[in-house]
Amino acid sequence: MIPQLKPLSSFCCSCAVSTGTSFILVLHLAFCLGSVVASVAHFVFHQNLDKSWSESPELQMLMTMFMLMGVPITLSGLFGAWNRIETHVRYYLFYLLATFMVDFALLVWKYLIKDACVTASQTVDHLGALMGDAFSCGVVRIGAYLLVSVTVLLEVYALYCVWSFCEEMRSGFHSPELHALILGKESMVVKHEQDTLKSRVRAGQYGTVTLDAGSHIFGSDH
Repeated sequence: MIPQLKPLSSFCCSCAVSTGTSFILVLHLAFCLGSVVASVAHFVFHQNLDKSWSESPELQMLMTMFMLMGVPITLSGLFGAWNRIETHVRYYLFYLLATFMVDFALLVWKYLIKDACVTASQTVDHLGALMGDAFSCGVVRIGAYLLVSVTVLLEVYALYCVWSFCEEMRSGFHSPELHALILGKESMVVKHEQDTLKSRVRAGQYGTVTLDAGSHIFGSDH
């Protein structure tokens, strides 16, 4: 039997899953906007803000289109996370999964299939002037493996957190309680002043004996 995946109970061991999802959405939105701004500066104003990006213009344009498509999806996900709308967050979850697949393919191609020393040639040149080319190339290769591993782990954890938040909303964890669904519930609650016990107890109730004002029990006042 395949074990069923359980949703997260907290984000980073201390925050709520909803808070973690909002944090991931804000970071992703900032990354998408930054990528679009860098592409506009490169293609329109001919200023290369990202020195490490050396791929073909066609691939840069495709990535810009992908990031530009993510801006409204991420904003919709933020709206759904703040207003507890599962559909909006589910759409963002699909986009986040596509982002993970694209990032994973690019990282594997640039740093694992291709030589990391060739991909990060500028870094190798700067370190080579201080520590030698062979040593700096080895450091860059180890750093590339660590970069790919950490990036994949962080993105998988982000996917897990957003999926857990969607499961919470589907199970009704963030749904309003039954009394909150009653229309006009404020007008149904009427506050009464509490009367004294003597004014609420009437003669003839609970087996009491009706007495005149001048009557006495056992010949004395009680």
